[in-house]
Amino acid sequence: MRFVDAVTIFSQDTPLDLIRLIKPKIHVKGGDYKVEELPETKIIRELGGDVQILPFVPGKSTSSIIEKILKL
Repeated sequence: MRFVDAVTIFSQDTPLDLIRLIKPKIHVKGGDYKVEELPETKIIRELGGDVQILPFVPGKSTSSIIEKILKL
């Protein structure tokens, strides 16, 4: 994957309502997930989309990036 069209946040427990609304062609999650365990996989596939899992990179996380920013 080379490009990202959109990144969204949501306040629900799962992104199911948002996925039904935006109908993504590709839905990407971090490496600590398994495609078949995600509640959104079925809906994305029904909409003709695909779920991709990016490799987990030890020591790199959005949480640690946020921590660094907050310390500035």
